[in-house]
Amino acid sequence: MGQIHLYPLQFDPIYQYRLWGGRRLGEMLAAPLPTGPIGEAWVLSDRTDQPCCVANGLLKGQTISHLMEQTPDQLLGKLSGRFRRFPLLLKFLNAFETKPVPTQCSLAWIAISKSNFGEEIE
Repeated sequence: MGQIHLYPLQFDPIYQYRLWGGRRLGEMLAAPLPTGPIGEAWVLSDRTDQPCCVANGLLKGQTISHLMEQTPDQLLGKLSGRFRRFPLLLKFLNAFETKPVPTQCSLAWIAISKSNFGEEIE
């Protein structure tokens, strides 16, 4: 398949309802907020259940998953052979109330950084 001409892509955010959320993400992002407390805005997601869609240009409406299938080399360069999906989930958080927010990181990242934590990962 021929290469698709890529350009600076913008993605529609995926808003996540959270009890601890607020309304400030609407001030930061162009897409209007849905009703209710919004705690997260996923600005780049290649999750199976919620992939982001391109918001601008000729590729508008295409998912990041589709682009990864069609143009992995253009999106990831030399790392394209290592990942089937786009490897990052980029999101903004807005906590209206002070509550603990769970931190998600992969075991691979922890293993690479274990010297910083001083712990062994099994």
